[in-house]
Amino acid sequence: MLKAMNRALEPLGQELSSGVETPRFPTLFIVGTPRAGGTLLSQLMIKYFKLGYINNVAARFWAAPYIGVRLALELQDFNRSPAIAFESDLGTTPEHEGLHEFGYFWRRWFRYGDTHQLSEEQVDTIDVQAFRREIAAIESVFSRPVLFKNASALSLQVGVLAEALPKAVFIHCRRDPLYVAQSLLCARRKRCGDAEDWFSIRPREYVWLKEEPYIEQVMGQVFYTLQRVDQAIASLPPSRRIDIDYEVLCRFPVRELTRIACLPGCKLSRRGFTPPALTDTNKQVLDDGEFQQLREACNRFFADGG
Repeated sequence: MLKAMNRALEPLGQELSSGVETPRFPTLFIVGTPRAGGTLLSQLMIKYFKLGYINNVAARFWAAPYIGVRLALELQDFNRSPAIAFESDLGTTPEHEGLHEFGYFWRRWFRYGDTHQLSEEQVDTIDVQAFRREIAAIESVFSRPVLFKNASALSLQVGVLAEALPKAVFIHCRRDPLYVAQSLLCARRKRCGDAEDWFSIRPREYVWLKEEPYIEQVMGQVFYTLQRVDQAIASLPPSRRIDIDYEVLCRFPVRELTRIACLPGCKLSRRGFTPPALTDTNKQVLDDGEFQQLREACNRFFADGG
């Protein structure tokens, strides 16, 4: 039903948003590895700042996002702080006002193959002008900056996004890689039922990592995703990028949010919201033997450069 609805509404959405060509405000992207605190940072930002974002209603209209956001605006007063709790299940939020990764939307533009790293040929197939118009159409409904959280493969497209959207700002949410890998391993068992089954982002090295033992897989997944994001972020001017450490964010949320607002490319209006006390979840949950294997793999990858 949703696929049929999107096919039917796509031309109408384009007609209704015609004339909007490029975003007026900076588009904000939270990037980084999965399980690094990107959902928490997103929730804090949309509670603390006056931002547009894709909620669980708008996300159902991935081929007609202008219509989806207009409908979401009818159901939610975006001038008040969203009624969301600081909770999620592997990045999925329960409330209709909750933040959504908008995965189907991104897959329309980024035609992934075996990995989420686009080749030059795949990048060349993207209609950049049409993509820019669609982001601008979403923004036009809110009349304020729009925030997108790190969907599974969005973090590997920083270069493409930065070129297509010259005002875009990238917020790299980082976390101790040992605990990122542990969380990914737990997610494999929870979502897939087996530690051997791949979960989430597939960097270019997936083609050979998938043949390695699962401990090497998850640590390689973290290492090579971080490597790609770091390389792409480093190529941007300081006004368009910032690193936020998950552990520091949990200790000093207001200070870290203020750092984001102080970026030259960001002029964000605050809400009257005070973040709650937060505690990071960096603790061992695996048994001693498996956690030690993960720690040794972390040392190998990050000490030897992979």
